[in-house]
Amino acid sequence: MRGIGKIGFLKEDFDESFFKNKNHKVKQEINRKLKDIQLQLNLSRPLNLGTARDCYASTLNRNKVSRDDISQMLGHSNVLVTEHYLDGLNPDITFGINDSIL
Repeated sequence: MRGIGKIGFLKEDFDESFFKNKNHKVKQEINRKLKDIQLQLNLSRPLNLGTARDCYASTLNRNKVSRDDISQMLGHSNVLVTEHYLDGLNPDITFGINDSIL
């Protein structure tokens, strides 16, 4: 993966293990900050990248964005993965979660 240059947190000569490690650390830091926001706002539901991703996907789906486009935005390998993912998201539960943070 040489020759990519500096992109955000990445270095020019990174390898796959460096990328995975850096990705994990960045996600941990984001989740820590989201946890702080959750506590400051006294939210009863966890605020993390997982819930953000679920809300993002279900909002796109509810707004009639094509599953092909949602698949691309989520970085899924194919639309079948996205269909399985979206079918597992219950809109009533998602709305309940969203109501608890509004």
